[in-house]
Amino acid sequence: IKGTEQAFSDGNYSPKESWVGDLAEKVSQFNTDEAIENLTIATFNYDRTFEKHFCGLLEGSKFFDDKISSDFQRKNIIHVYGSLGNLSDVPFELENDKFDIIKNRHEEIKLIDEIERIPFDIPDASKYKKVHFIGFGYDVQNLSLLNLQQFTSASFYGTAYKYPKEKIKCLKTSYKIDTIDKTCRKYIKALIF
Repeated sequence: IKGTEQAFSDGNYSPKESWVGDLAEKVSQFNTDEAIENLTIATFNYDRTFEKHFCGLLEGSKFFDDKISSDFQRKNIIHVYGSLGNLSDVPFELENDKFDIIKNRHEEIKLIDEIERIPFDIPDASKYKKVHFIGFGYDVQNLSLLNLQQFTSASFYGTAYKYPKEKIKCLKTSYKIDTIDKTCRKYIKALIF
């Protein structure tokens, strides 16, 4: 996990030129309270690449500072299977050999076979109006873990890039998820809040 983060840290990537950058740009049009109140991100990735880039891009906006960014990461970004922790506790750029800092974080990470021990309840899930699946693989176990029934007022949308039409139809029939064959970036660019 730390190696993945280190590779991104050492790489020559432009997060601004990605779907994450496009999402940050759209979110930055709202005030801080609106963003915090209305946006929750659930990720099935262990690494913290999303929050590093997303929050980093928002920190450059008019309403996001280090404190707000740290609070947003703690409250609004959920790592379903766990992660190494908040970026302010375990920095993204931390080198792989810092075992004394990383060693106690392994208990926060769960594996898919531990699914019955992973609670995934979103507070006030019944108030959500839209749930978007971006770059999601639609694994049956992950869909089950999400407990879509808790979102009693929400409509479901998502990407299904290069998915067969039968699978897109199955997602609509079985899970009521309206998916579209678009890349994550094109999906976000077309997204209207």
